[in-house]
Amino acid sequence: MVDVVLGSYYPGDSVVHRLDARVKLLLVLALLVLVLLAQAVLELVLLAAFITSIVLSARIPLLTVLKAVLPLCFLLLFPLVFNALFTPTGAPLFSWGVLSVTDEGLTRAALFSSRLFLLFVTATTLTLTTSPITLCDATAALLSPFERVGLPVGEIAMVAGIALRFIPNLVEDYGVIRKAQLARGARFARGGPIARVKSVPSVLVPLFATALRQAEDLAQAMESRCYHGAERTHYHELKIARRDLFAAGATAIIGAALVMLKVLL
Repeated sequence: MVDVVLGSYYPGDSVVHRLDARVKLLLVLALLVLVLLAQAVLELVLLAAFITSIVLSARIPLLTVLKAVLPLCFLLLFPLVFNALFTPTGAPLFSWGVLSVTDEGLTRAALFSSRLFLLFVTATTLTLTTSPITLCDATAALLSPFERVGLPVGEIAMVAGIALRFIPNLVEDYGVIRKAQLARGARFARGGPIARVKSVPSVLVPLFATALRQAEDLAQAMESRCYHGAERTHYHELKIARRDLFAAGATAIIGAALVMLKVLL
């Protein structure tokens, strides 16, 4: 988890890296909607193939993507268990008291977990191929029309960028603090459940203290430089290129193919 986490940026010069961040963000949102609307196995297979092609085009090792998604995979257990045990329809495969596992329940659990996994991979690919600063600028550019109604777009984008940047820092600090406590004799993997719960504050307390100290230092540095998110200037201006139109067209074709599959099936 210390090597690659959600929010980390994987430097590169691939086509996906060079896409306009605004277009990339909109296309990722479109893909997330398509994944959520997919119901059939064939639709998920088509989306999985398209998302895999994006990852390969970004020249990011699949192991790197899996490492980034791994901390989120525990969230797959909840819909997997819930759908498998609490789906009343279908042929029963296993029963234990009031709980019953049916073939339809297993199918729904697999489809729901597959959708969540594709969502994680898509969001992770966005953060791996887009630096936090660029993603912050893209968010501000897309939300700029709402400035007319008083929405603090600059501040929102700044907070989002800082939050993304702090995730890898927190994970790195967690690793350092955990190793320091182990060197002092802490045993996190020994003893019963109560003993393991009692050992958690020895990591969480210094971790929160470190995070608050870093946040205070960052706030003081921004104030000393008179920095305000709404008044930023940009050295690199975002521009739409031909590759952005090609990526939008490919996503539109995938969306049309999914609509055709829904009509035919």
